[in-house]
Amino acid sequence: MHIKYLLINLFALTVSVKALPDADNDFGLEARDDSDALVQRWDCGHDAKEVYGKCVCNDKQLTWDGKKCEYGKCVCKDGFKLEYGKCVPECPKGQIYEHGKCVCPAGKVYNKWHKKCECPDGKVEEYGRCVCPKGQIEQYGKCSCPKGHYYDRWSKSCKKGGY
Repeated sequence: MHIKYLLINLFALTVSVKALPDADNDFGLEARDDSDALVQRWDCGHDAKEVYGKCVCNDKQLTWDGKKCEYGKCVCKDGFKLEYGKCVPECPKGQIYEHGKCVCPAGKVYNKWHKKCECPDGKVEEYGRCVCPKGQIEQYGKCSCPKGHYYDRWSKSCKKGGY
């Protein structure tokens, strides 16, 4: 007897599903409001939700920008970039974001006249790091000529001999 009721319910279900107009081709989600007009639902992705016809990011630091959005993801506001899951300020070229502000990388100092990070006086940049010029050695954080040499400021190099 139970099998009879089960079969009747399954048959009724298949008939009611097929009763939808064009059920095979109706892929979009639509809803009718009070005025009986169709309203489209937005696909905002997994990290945003639709609010009053606009996508709003779950994380308030992020903003939904249809032009910048890739694969339904939220992006940071202008002037910010996503780093380790948080929006941090985009620092000027040559600076890094550390402890809540843009700073020069280790070993470099900020030159307020040139408005950029540079190697301190007496050091030169090689492969992105500040090092002593060729022929000089670092002692106590400063570049100097090895023992038995002196610095010739005209040639900007160490010469053999000493004072």
